[in-house]
Amino acid sequence: MRVRVLFFGILKDLAGKSSDSLDLPDGALVRDLLEHYASRVPRVREALASLAVAVNQRYAGVETELRSDDEVALLPPVSGGSGEAEGERSSGQSASGRRYAARFASIVRAPIDTQGVLDRIKQGEDGAAAIFEGVVRNQTRGRKTLYLDYEAYEEMALHQMEALAEQALKEFKIRDVAVVHRLGRLEIGETSVLIVVAEWKAHLSERTATMPRSARLNSRGGYPYVHCFHRMIRPCILVFLVLVCGAVACAQQAPAQTQSEGTLKVDVKLVNVYVTVTDAHGAPVAGLKKENFRVQEDGRDQTISVFDKESAVPLSIALAIDTSLSTRHDLPLEQASAKRFARAILRSVDALSVFGFSETVLQSTSYTADMHRIEEGIDHIRLGAATALFDAVYFAARSLDRRQGRKVMVLITDGGDTVSKMDYKEAARAAEEAEALVYSIIVVPIEASAGRETGGEHALIQLSEDTGGRYYYATSMAQLDEAFRQISDELRTQYLLAYYPSQRLSNSQFRRIQVGVTGAAEPTSYHVRHRAGYYTTKSDF
Repeated sequence: MRVRVLFFGILKDLAGKSSDSLDLPDGALVRDLLEHYASRVPRVREALASLAVAVNQRYAGVETELRSDDEVALLPPVSGGSGEAEGERSSGQSASGRRYAARFASIVRAPIDTQGVLDRIKQGEDGAAAIFEGVVRNQTRGRKTLYLDYEAYEEMALHQMEALAEQALKEFKIRDVAVVHRLGRLEIGETSVLIVVAEWKAHLSERTATMPRSARLNSRGGYPYVHCFHRMIRPCILVFLVLVCGAVACAQQAPAQTQSEGTLKVDVKLVNVYVTVTDAHGAPVAGLKKENFRVQEDGRDQTISVFDKESAVPLSIALAIDTSLSTRHDLPLEQASAKRFARAILRSVDALSVFGFSETVLQSTSYTADMHRIEEGIDHIRLGAATALFDAVYFAARSLDRRQGRKVMVLITDGGDTVSKMDYKEAARAAEEAEALVYSIIVVPIEASAGRETGGEHALIQLSEDTGGRYYYATSMAQLDEAFRQISDELRTQYLLAYYPSQRLSNSQFRRIQVGVTGAAEPTSYHVRHRAGYYTTKSDF
């Protein structure tokens, strides 16, 4: 049988993807699924004791039996979930893909409109309304916070929030309630959770009539403010407490923080480093083990938490082809070679997107593994006049930034740039922030041509080296095919090294990574390529 697995929080980094399809034998339990991933990713095994699991949007224990087409969510502690199982599912539970229609609860990504929510549920007969807002504060345990990121298992979150709202309605006899939770990046002072409660005046008057006369004398408008406030705020507190305890599987991640001026403090986030090792002849070196690698950050040794060979991790490729006037003679050959590369490298779990760039950058095919669509996209790119190379790097990088797993950018160009709005620095930073490996194929029809754009070539060489990719020169169809073949071979033999930074304080936004090979046959003859480092904070592009 096949089940769908969703990863949240740090598990997305560990798995290198947000979801997976897993084949299990009939009768398999949640325990079997966890053991499968724990055997592949050691850090998952370390988290098993505190990991919460949901099957079809309900918490489940490790002995829960799975069925074909089940949706299983793995929720680390930071992502919410108390880990308390609710036992077996009810037989009427809906399967994955069915959106739950919530009456009282909602999840949004735009700023929460408190007044709008209040106006929506408040009616003329209501005697009172209470508003509770949870906001992002500027410090966490005494340290300054710059912003917060929230994520959620949305369908399950709506189920849980709706159940909490219904519980508040039942227990406190209020007329209406609205619960709103915001996801995404929230700045200081912005509302993350809003709870609004409305109550009929008739209910309030009934309670006032049963109170001692001394209490009624202290009231205004026929009912005591203190009693009303407690009565109204209690359902808000009930819902909020369960929300912050993680019942809706909502993640709160504190990003970059500062301790003092000039010193940056960043969140302890898993840093992925994709490494290519080649021998003296340039051939990829396979068969290395975790103990053969040494990783340093800013000169300090790091503990490798995740080690894997990258052949199993999904691959996203942004293929950008220069269609400016200077490439008109070679474009048909480049298109044919690009098609052969796509057919050779792509698997069903991978995806490729085609970009053509001249004076503008056009994405002719979104990310897909469908070869018909990819070849159609390659065929449909058209010649232009000028060249916006750095714009192409920037936009391809931004598209990769939203992808999970390995991210690769392949550029086919003569290296010229004449009309880009972005400069090299902006394009390079976008690629580094996306963790994209950039492979540049520099097409040079005449190597000694006085009209060659050597400045652009040098920029591509630097970009390729800084991101852990590689550059190639191609003066013929055979060399173009050979460059694609070498890229394909490298992507099948890369290593993943991941670590949690041991040093959280830094005087710079950029941290440098060094990787070496030790304890292997002839390690001194090996050439190790990887990204130069990473930024501790992302640009506001």
